[in-house]
Amino acid sequence: MTSPHFNSTDAVADFHLLGEVSYDDCLALQRRLVYEVSNSGTPRAIVLLCEHPSLITVGRSGSRGHIRIDADTLAKEQLAIRWVSRSGGCVLHAPGQLAVYPIVPLDSFGWARGGYMACLTGAMRFALESLRVSTHARDGSSDVWGRTGLLAAVGVEIEQATTYHGTFLNVAPEMTRISQVDTAASVVAAHEKASMSCLLAERRLPARMTDVHTRVIEGFLDFFELDRHNIHTGHPWLRHPAGFVRESTSGVC
Repeated sequence: MTSPHFNSTDAVADFHLLGEVSYDDCLALQRRLVYEVSNSGTPRAIVLLCEHPSLITVGRSGSRGHIRIDADTLAKEQLAIRWVSRSGGCVLHAPGQLAVYPIVPLDSFGWARGGYMACLTGAMRFALESLRVSTHARDGSSDVWGRTGLLAAVGVEIEQATTYHGTFLNVAPEMTRISQVDTAASVVAAHEKASMSCLLAERRLPARMTDVHTRVIEGFLDFFELDRHNIHTGHPWLRHPAGFVRESTSGVC
């Protein structure tokens, strides 16, 4: 999938396991990383893996009409809505949903947008299928589907030829509110079923988030053809509560 001029021995990926972090803080971190990576001149990818407190984001294909939650309920549950600059529709984020944010300089890897999107979707399908979940795609969508519904929504932005935002995999979130947001409404025909689902429903068995992290990392290393990587806990630029260990590094693998 990469350019014939790309040499995987020169590339490195840094994976940061952030735990639960606010959406706004994570978005600010991504934007700062876009600037750093786009000016590095080397094929270096940074991938953030985290969960968010409950929040709804609306991408370029989404609208308020895709959110079937009334204003009183949103206010009562302090469920904020953010309009964001990414592809895709509406996504309700919540603990138990894994957000995966790759910051990738496309020029350094020799990719166009289409090649990157194919790798991103492929990496997520690899992760799910390695957890014994059969997946498929739908025409006109980069999202990942299982037999019970939409499992991983994809929404990407590119700035300075570098990607950010990413994909949102429902592992085992509380699905009541998530099911009231029509994430795939913009790409699914009116007569088709566009229900939201999660890894727990697909497997009928729980999956540990740490195991999902491992599978997602393996998928990225495979589809992005990366030989070297580091795994970190936290990120030194991210604001954390007092007492949180900001950074520990496993080293280059």
